[in-house]
Amino acid sequence: MKKLILKFTGLFVAVVLFAGMSSWLMGHFWGSHSHGDSRPHDAIHHQLGLTSEQEAKLVPMEDRHAEAVRQGKEAMRRASEELGRAILSDREDSPRVHEAVEKIHLAMGDLQKATLSHIFEMKEVLTPEQYQKLLELTVKGLHEANAD
Repeated sequence: MKKLILKFTGLFVAVVLFAGMSSWLMGHFWGSHSHGDSRPHDAIHHQLGLTSEQEAKLVPMEDRHAEAVRQGKEAMRRASEELGRAILSDREDSPRVHEAVEKIHLAMGDLQKATLSHIFEMKEVLTPEQYQKLLELTVKGLHEANAD
């Protein structure tokens, strides 16, 4: 029983750490763009010194990214609920538990990929200097997310 508790604790810690890093990258660093609170997003735009023309060109990209994030968060929510049901039902380290964890990992990975695709897509609108700054901010954000 002690071994089972240690396995679940380790699994839970891994999921929480991965979720925290993903959430930080997409939420804190990028904000929610045109939907809701966009202070981190506005701060990045300010740091990049975007022109109004660049801002306008970024709107469709950011709307697509916001929708991808919404869908990804919903997939993570569903997978987390599935994991909870599997833990309560199976009460052990079962194939259903592992499958649910894998769904959470896939959803988190999809969210990270969507955010990185958005960052790389912005290159077409930014000057080389702005794009370099964006990449530096991205790397800084990743380092800060892992420093906690």
